[in-house]
Amino acid sequence: MKKLLAFLLLISLMFAFIPMTVTASDTMSFYIDGVNCTRWADYTVIYKDIDSTRQNQWGHNIVVDHNGKVTRIISSGDEAGVNLAVPKDGMVVSANGRSVEPLANNISVGDYILYDSFSSRILVSKTSNISYFFNVSHFISGINAVRYSDTVVVYENKLSTETNIYGYEVVVNDEGIVTANGGNDNIIPEGGFVVSAAGSRTVGFLRMHGILGAKCVLSADKKTVTFIYDSAALRRTSELYIEDLKSKIANAKNEYKFLDYALIDARLSALNKKVTGYDLTKQESRDLVLSEVYDISLLLSENPAVELRSVWYEPKETNAADVKKVVQNLIDSGFNQVCLMTSNGHNTFLPIPSGFPFSQAARFKNFDVLASYIEQCHAVNIEVVLCVPVFYNNSAYLTQSNWVTEANTKASSEAKYFFSPANEEFINYFLKYTAFIVDNYDIDGFQLDYIRYPYCDGKIDYGYDESTKELFAKKFGVPASVVDQIGVQLSSHAMWNDWVAFKTELITSAVKKISDLIRERAPDLIISADVGADTVPHYYMQDSKSWVDAGLIDALYPMTYGVGYMSEMTEKFAGYTGDDAFLYMGIGVYLGLSDDEILAQIEQSRANGADGACFFELGYSLAQNGTALLKRSAYSAPALSPTYDSIAALTAQLDYSVNRIEKIIVPLGGMSSEDTKELISLIKNVMDGINETNSISRINTLINRAVMLPKKNLSYNVIIKDLKKAQRIALLSNAKNETITPEPNDNSEDTSSTESDDTLSADQTISSDSQNRSSLSGGSSQRSDAKDVSVNSKKPFVFIVLFALIAVGAGVFLLYRRKKMS
Repeated sequence: MKKLLAFLLLISLMFAFIPMTVTASDTMSFYIDGVNCTRWADYTVIYKDIDSTRQNQWGHNIVVDHNGKVTRIISSGDEAGVNLAVPKDGMVVSANGRSVEPLANNISVGDYILYDSFSSRILVSKTSNISYFFNVSHFISGINAVRYSDTVVVYENKLSTETNIYGYEVVVNDEGIVTANGGNDNIIPEGGFVVSAAGSRTVGFLRMHGILGAKCVLSADKKTVTFIYDSAALRRTSELYIEDLKSKIANAKNEYKFLDYALIDARLSALNKKVTGYDLTKQESRDLVLSEVYDISLLLSENPAVELRSVWYEPKETNAADVKKVVQNLIDSGFNQVCLMTSNGHNTFLPIPSGFPFSQAARFKNFDVLASYIEQCHAVNIEVVLCVPVFYNNSAYLTQSNWVTEANTKASSEAKYFFSPANEEFINYFLKYTAFIVDNYDIDGFQLDYIRYPYCDGKIDYGYDESTKELFAKKFGVPASVVDQIGVQLSSHAMWNDWVAFKTELITSAVKKISDLIRERAPDLIISADVGADTVPHYYMQDSKSWVDAGLIDALYPMTYGVGYMSEMTEKFAGYTGDDAFLYMGIGVYLGLSDDEILAQIEQSRANGADGACFFELGYSLAQNGTALLKRSAYSAPALSPTYDSIAALTAQLDYSVNRIEKIIVPLGGMSSEDTKELISLIKNVMDGINETNSISRINTLINRAVMLPKKNLSYNVIIKDLKKAQRIALLSNAKNETITPEPNDNSEDTSSTESDDTLSADQTISSDSQNRSSLSGGSSQRSDAKDVSVNSKKPFVFIVLFALIAVGAGVFLLYRRKKMS
């Protein structure tokens, strides 16, 4: 009976996650995960303004014509869904996994669909009279409670929500109006509250209904929260978006951002005039206002003169003409660096000589694809980095099984793909392979990929091959059998920390050997490493901070793929690199990130100390037109890589600094022309004669002069920051030939794999660590649960009644048991 009671209570709790929907309209709404992106497991994606979906047949496809009418539905598995054509001025709604059923059960041919990008939802109706309005409620899990996955929590009467990065929040003012949405750990308005969600279903609910301007009501018993969107809310939405835009423009001016304020102010003035003629209670007017606000907001992204804009790519071309097409794609996308991925031997695209234990892939036998990329990229000033997996090869167990590592359990699926960091024969081979590369190719950088053990999840661990066990036993003076005991007890074993530190040192030792070899044979080469965003020691045995501290690498590429933690991760890794290495944040466009999310991650990485970004991966980026929005905003002007030509980069950065002073700081009243006259003259003189030998001393001279500027507002900090960026380029340039002088004192202020719905792109076969480590290990950030779908029907009331009956039944049962026991 206890089991029955527990089951009843469990069912009642499950129903607490089902949203109630009350509306006078027959319009239904469904959450949209992305636009023109990869259709991942359990995703619903809109494809519009492109020729075709580029997806396979494993999706439920709804074809919508230019009038918004559903003309065709193609079920999952039907070959007709392969690379489905997108109607001109229409769209295709495509769902996978658990997102299919709600659409299949509620949308038919002849229905009408409208996509509302501002609320991430499609609106569905039996007629063309589609309403944006809604009155929808959701049960809440508690007040000021811990926010678990797939819960909705309300926070009130405190300073902030104090939530982590794995959720989404809606801020409600003292009048019950949604004034802000997105992010976490939001400030709670006085007299208001914050609605906070974690998990894909509840986050989707808030994204759809927590629209700026919506009315939000917390029930008297504080058990439900209700969002109301009506004609008055339409007006408020437009007004709030305009006010938010004005605030952003004012902040940009206060921060002396290098923007075209004449154009921005003109566009804003024109918008204000248009609004006076709009009826803002109409849906069409709201859409016009929000569209113009959005376009103006894109003008608020700076375009640095020096910034890495990179992308990973696995070459498949077998002739120079095809290479030229890819290089043109790089140019069109605004990239100034490409990281070409190859293997660590078996099936490499490199023509390795006889005597190596591995051989070149057959398709490249008659064409040196790397040489072609180097020639063509260098001709257009694109930096070429060779990305080589150190310990991973998907044929490791088939080619050199005596070199592979072993796991503590047969349940492992990764051990057979990883060579052992303790195997001296493998290490010597890899050094020979590295020497062949740097001796024969004019690459600009050598990148260490898979410089780690397979992921240790706390149950499956690696390093139980004989080579590793013998080395550990020798170092600590214990029998090799102790390692087997560690494999059973794991973190509870007394020597677990020694075991983790020992394996970490094996990885660091490999980094040092590779670095020492490259420094000796090609001292100007930039050495970099792709590293996991999760830095818990036993996860990957990667101590990337120690690599930087020891001067073993020149740049880190953290694979910070996912949503919601770019700022935090950039700040963390900036603490690792400091003034000793460049920091380039990985952006997982392959995850189907929206254009807005990609732009947001670029901005967040810039704001928190990154020197640029690297996209995974070119095929996905092109398929999703991943830089289209960036070309209208953060990448609208070209930028130089900080390392390809350090003197050109230095000159460009100094010129950028002068232009900011003359065109932004002085006109906006940050400083006077007289204040900056001497510094500008000095900068221009430095630019005229700067070279590799004197760059550091000259930049230091500029900073020493700049610190004497008036410190009356933020303009001082902005000037110092620009000059310090130039100093950083000089300090970290591998071509420097003089001793680095001290900087003057200026007194200035978790991984889980993501299940994919494969696309048609041939680039799906890439085996790079850049892809496999797709996100942090925070479980609540993963899309593993079905989404809430707000359907305006009577079904939710059935659930409410059922929930009530179950709760009453459970209560009667408890009362009966209590009487019986007495």
